[in-house]
Amino acid sequence: MNTISTGIIGALILGLLICFLLPIVGFIYSRIRYKKIAKPFLFGMLTFFVSQIVLRLPIIQVLLPKFDWYNIFVAKYYYLYVILLALSAGVFEEVGRFLVVKYFLKKNRRYGDGIAFGIGHGGIEAILIVGMSYINMLVYSLASNKGTLEALLNGAPQTAIDSVNAALAGLSIAGVLLGALERVFAMAMHIGMTMIVYMGFAKKKEGTYLLVAILVHTMVDSLCGILPKLGISGGALEVVFGACAALLLWYTLRMKRPMMELTQ
Repeated sequence: MNTISTGIIGALILGLLICFLLPIVGFIYSRIRYKKIAKPFLFGMLTFFVSQIVLRLPIIQVLLPKFDWYNIFVAKYYYLYVILLALSAGVFEEVGRFLVVKYFLKKNRRYGDGIAFGIGHGGIEAILIVGMSYINMLVYSLASNKGTLEALLNGAPQTAIDSVNAALAGLSIAGVLLGALERVFAMAMHIGMTMIVYMGFAKKKEGTYLLVAILVHTMVDSLCGILPKLGISGGALEVVFGACAALLLWYTLRMKRPMMELTQ
């Protein structure tokens, strides 16, 4: 049975606060700053949920692994697999953004609407992908320290029990906090990529900017999959991810004036 340190439990709580408060604070700020942004914020959340949770993840995690050719491809051509996986994320999410803005947000294409959309998109990702995982790990950690983990997992398959024990054994303060920090970077990137799509509509060059958004998304996700295989540490990878987020945040800030002029 694993004994989880108070430092790790504290890190999980802090990570939870970051994942859940980040979209809430972002929504409040954008609502105060730009007014009437509830619709793009909610559609941003919906876009992530449909494009990833409903469509893409079931395809790559449930459907494709049933085919032998797919498993052979993953094993033999890892780097190409990572690039195609990243491309699929770019296509599903950016096309999702594009379609939603085109058909459902015709009257919500201001600069502030793009900010709110990106916050909603990145915020629900932080909650579903990391926040919910941290809730589980916190519950399991507390149960493990109280000696009630076996009772909590009673009836679960042995593979699930082994998976929980392995996850608890692999917890570290740095790893937990880096996971939460990554969500901050990811939200900045979602705002930036949303702004690329929005700029396409503002400049009447929707297709061109959609391709740019897909390319940027693919490049960033490819780096996150390839660099660890090349021996890059988790900390160094977050530096790279943070640099990408900073560039997209810079783009977002630079586009404020021209976009506001185009959408007046």
